[in-house]
Amino acid sequence: RQVSGDDERVDRILIEADGAEVELLAPDAVVVANAGSASFVRVWYDDELRSRVVARAMDVLSPIERYSLVDDAWAAVVAGKASAGSFLDLVRGFQDETDLRVWQAILGGLDRFVEDEPRERLRAFARDLVRPALSRLGWEASGDESDLTRALRGQLVQSLAVLGADPETLAQCRELELEGEGDPQLLQAAVEAVAAEGTAEDLDRYWQRDRDA
Repeated sequence: RQVSGDDERVDRILIEADGAEVELLAPDAVVVANAGSASFVRVWYDDELRSRVVARAMDVLSPIERYSLVDDAWAAVVAGKASAGSFLDLVRGFQDETDLRVWQAILGGLDRFVEDEPRERLRAFARDLVRPALSRLGWEASGDESDLTRALRGQLVQSLAVLGADPETLAQCRELELEGEGDPQLLQAAVEAVAAEGTAEDLDRYWQRDRDA
């Protein structure tokens, strides 16, 4: 699928063993190689095509296409075909993302263990990426929110607190966990955040709650 301005074209082709070529709709067209994520393939874009598709991801790509874009990029890193830096460059353009599943693909790739100074840089990157999305949602759920929106809020809070090690978010999570009341998705995120960064006293309290349940 190609998009250029108000024009769009879909080419359905079978790629043979020696490859295939498709003519561009326009020199600046946004190309979605696996339209609708309907094919069981991995896609890797060159730098130019990838920058175009990331720049217009929110208005050109469907949620499943955005998910596949992120998932394919991480798969390329795992396969040794691309650098971890290329994945970070790609997801940097997803700060306006609103879909839970896309965020799960992004954060699942980021949540890998590195040590010492690289770990601190990864945490800073995660904070810069996640904080704007959580600010848009806010900590208070509205009455007409969908379950997926509530789940997204919990995912962002948990990631900002644990992966990003954000002190303010960790403090809010600790307050929520001690109160034990509120939106279940936020409470789950708070419990996980305190468990990840907690003390021996926190562990004892968790064990006691488990016994008393």
